[in-house]
Amino acid sequence: MPQEQDPNPEKLDLRKLNLALDGLTEEPYKPRKVELTEGELLNEIAFHEASHLVFQALICKHTDDFTRPRGIETYTNDEGIPSGQVIGFDSKIFNGGFPSTAKKLYDDLCQFYASNRLSAIYDLFSLMAGYCSYPIFVSPGESDFIPVAEHDTKEGVQLKAKYYNLENAPPSQFAVKDLYRVKHLLRCIGQEENYLSILKSVANDIMELMKRKSVNDSIRFVRNQLLKKETGGKIEGDKLEEIWEKINDLTNKVDLLEIIKKNYGYLDLE
Repeated sequence: MPQEQDPNPEKLDLRKLNLALDGLTEEPYKPRKVELTEGELLNEIAFHEASHLVFQALICKHTDDFTRPRGIETYTNDEGIPSGQVIGFDSKIFNGGFPSTAKKLYDDLCQFYASNRLSAIYDLFSLMAGYCSYPIFVSPGESDFIPVAEHDTKEGVQLKAKYYNLENAPPSQFAVKDLYRVKHLLRCIGQEENYLSILKSVANDIMELMKRKSVNDSIRFVRNQLLKKETGGKIEGDKLEEIWEKINDLTNKVDLLEIIKKNYGYLDLE
């Protein structure tokens, strides 16, 4: 496969990134703390969600086990904290509708992952892509990239964010969304004991892909579209279809399946 120009030739050293995935942290971990405006945090979230979307496009080239996203958005919740999401990238086992309870949903997902390990790894890449955008696009060289945003009521619109590494993210981060799903996914395929080593490998693979010009340009393109005033922070319908085609055109030489088979074949993916 032809090699692409690296837009950021400086290699990322995972040990310098302080992922703490191998137990190197000896003292109680203190997260990196940053004060952000609403606009700055929305920028981070836009990169986060754009990265999810681009990796989901890479995944959908190889499998029909997932539904294509039908929307992507950033927004500010009732507490004044910016957030975002990609809407509609789900396992096709839920085509007939989602279960009525969270337990049933995760039980069904677990059964699906256990018998479809390749799709489990695809989903792992999708889930982790958002977090991995931080050391590539937002704060190059910073050590931590698991964010927890907090609203400072004393300062009104001023927001504070703490950034953790994977090993030291607080339990609250595992109660919802991406990190909870990651741990659940690895538990379903019998790899919970190897949680940190697998995530270290996946994070490295994702960040190396993000440094490839085609993937880097795709994420920046989606982020820019998402932050345009005329989109209102939400993209769907024909506009999303145009963006999806643009991503596929830019990344037509990127083969995620090849990377997964090479680096995760030991997980008995077939």
